[in-house]
Order: sequence, then structure tokens, then C-alpha cells
Amino acid sequence: MIPRIAPMLASPKPLADEEGFAHEIKWDGYRAVAYIEDGRAELVSRGGYSLSGCVPELMGFLSGLPHQPLALDGELIALGKGGLPSFFELRKGSHGQGTLAYAAFDLLYYGGDSLCPLPWHQRRACLEELLPEGGPAFVSPLFPGPLPQLLRKVEALGLEGVVSKQVDAPYLPGVRSEAWRKARVFHRDDFVVGGLKVGQRGVRALLVGQYSPVRRILFYQGGVAAGLSQSELQFLQVAKDELALSCSPFQNAPKLGEAVWLSPTLVAEVQYSEFTPDGRLRHPVFIRFRFDKRPQECVFEGGDSSDHRGS
Repeated sequence: MIPRIAPMLASPKPLADEEGFAHEIKWDGYRAVAYIEDGRAELVSRGGYSLSGCVPELMGFLSGLPHQPLALDGELIALGKGGLPSFFELRKGSHGQGTLAYAAFDLLYYGGDSLCPLPWHQRRACLEELLPEGGPAFVSPLFPGPLPQLLRKVEALGLEGVVSKQVDAPYLPGVRSEAWRKARVFHRDDFVVGGLKVGQRGVRALLVGQYSPVRRILFYQGGVAAGLSQSELQFLQVAKDELALSCSPFQNAPKLGEAVWLSPTLVAEVQYSEFTPDGRLRHPVFIRFRFDKRPQECVFEGGDSSDHRGS
């Protein structure tokens, strides 16, 4: 029986020299190792949970692969419009409109033998021979560099980022290694601070939004907790008392028991990966306050048809 394997993890350290590295798309899905033995397949998440029941067609496909016992590393994804991965369709599972698939990017066991000590390029070659084309499991494609140019293409497609892998590196289970480097695509924009999420220990997060471009209505777009320093939290503790309002300045105010509403005076620059379909920020990180910018300048793209976002 193949032992359970903790996935190897990528380092966020920037890649200064691309020589000896190959580039793959960073799939926006659930990381999972596929174990295939005696005609049975199981898909296990990074947290140790079985995902097999969500994808019976995929399990049937994997169960029929040759050279068992096998262990593959990859991500369970949902392919949406244009064949691009959609995390939001993935969360809906079989009830969504996306096509569930498995993007395999490494082969850890082959015929019962561990391939982890082998260099990445040898494991990759075995994986390409193993998986046929056209099935619900496929080999994650490689893309040529240079990395800055590739990241621009990835951003234009609305993808999450790029993972670069050292071609002669072994697979290190459970290790966050610089042999794998991840580069995310992020966006930055300015948002109006219309409230604060407050707990017993003080301010916990900003509640931010932007104005609609036509009707100039302030819409809530999410909470931002990451990135706030202790000095900024102390500043917000003072601002909370000076700018407090009795009601929300947002058209679509969220129902938060811990919210303190503020006069829409402060502007914050926020980094984020994308907007969710209902207009919420995903992976937001506070960058800085913009005391040089007027709140009315914080406008989201789109006309009045966008005024329903987050409602």
C-alpha cells in the first residue's frame, strides 16, 4: 500500500534567475494527491480529506490507469468559460456549470516504486507517458518564459499565477522548497473605508467599497484584515471614535454584528487577486492609507448595471 504523502509546497520567494526552471500555470483549485491501487482510486486533499465522492467520473478514469500502484500530485479544478479554471464554479461542485477535472503536475509513485528522489524532468516524462489525452485528468501544460512576459499573459487571461519548477530537483514531501517558486498575479486599487470590524481587542478589519461611476453610490466590496500593522490599528482605533456614524454609508451594507460604521473619509490602497461573482474582494491585503486621494475618486468599473454588485 502506498503511504500517504504530504504535498511539496512552492516558495513565494521571487525567481531571479530562470535558468534551469520550467513554468506551469498556477491552477485555482483544490490541491490533491491521487492514490490508485488495485483498480481503485482515491483523491485526498492537502488537509487529508477525501474528495473522491465529488468526482465519480474522474475516479473511474483514474482507476483504469496502467502501472498501478500510482500516486499523482495535482489539483482538482473546474473549467469554466473558455476552458479557464474557475474557483467559484469549483465550490459549486457538480451543481456548477464548470467541468470538473484533475490537472496533474507530478508523479510520485509508479508501479509501486517511489519516484520522489528522481529529478523533476524524469518524473514529468513518466507522467506524460501515463496520462492519455482527452480524459478528465490531464498533464498540466508547460509555458515558455521569460517569466515577466508570461505573467502578463496570465494576468490578461484572468489566471491566478505561475509556478516555476527546478528541472533537476527531487520531490520533497511536505517541504516548502525554493526548488518550486510561485508568482501570483495581483491587482491594486483604492477603496473607501466605510466601516470597521471590531472585536474585544479592538479593530480587526477595514470594511471597504467603491462608488458606482454614474449614480455615485457607495457599494460594499469586502473586509480587509491582512497587512494592517499595529500602528495602523491604533490609528483606526482613534478614527473609530472621530468618524463614527449611526448607520452604514454603503448601499448594500453587510449584516455584521461587530461593525462600526464610519463617515466615508479615509481611502485605503488594497492588493487583491480578483473580485468574486458577487462583487467581493478575494485575497485582499492592506497596502497603505491614501491621504492624498479623495474618496469620490474611488470608482469601480462599469455603469449602473454594476450597481447591484454585492446586493
